[in-house]
Amino acid sequence: MQLTFNANAPRYMTEFAAFACLYLGLDRLRGNIEIEYKYGSLEDNCYGQCWGDKKDCEIQMASRQWDVPISREEKLMTLAHELTHARQYLKGELLPTEEGRRIVMWRGTPVKYNPRCEESQPWEVEASKYEQLVYDAWRAFRA
Repeated sequence: MQLTFNANAPRYMTEFAAFACLYLGLDRLRGNIEIEYKYGSLEDNCYGQCWGDKKDCEIQMASRQWDVPISREEKLMTLAHELTHARQYLKGELLPTEEGRRIVMWRGTPVKYNPRCEESQPWEVEASKYEQLVYDAWRAFRA
């Protein structure tokens, strides 16, 4: 697996990403993950976003939301969350379909995407679980 960051990424973020990749087993997968850290907000004012397929993933991370700085802790937890999505894509567990974002394949089953209940979608439940696990393991590792 190849992991690249744009030049804006702070060092603590690249160090955390290396740890998270080992924790999540991304180091054992093939593919590319490109992370773009933006000074400012993302288009829809979320903390992070991930798109991908079995070969390539793109993650965008924001430094601000609604013009308010995002804390270091929240950035790292978001990065763990988005790297979990990258793992899902690279393993073929989460795949886009011809339908675009309306229907995705989750572990071989078509699932209708519902933006109103995004946090209850199975890939989001898993990513939310791992964002805390990875962050807690990182803190223990650094202690």
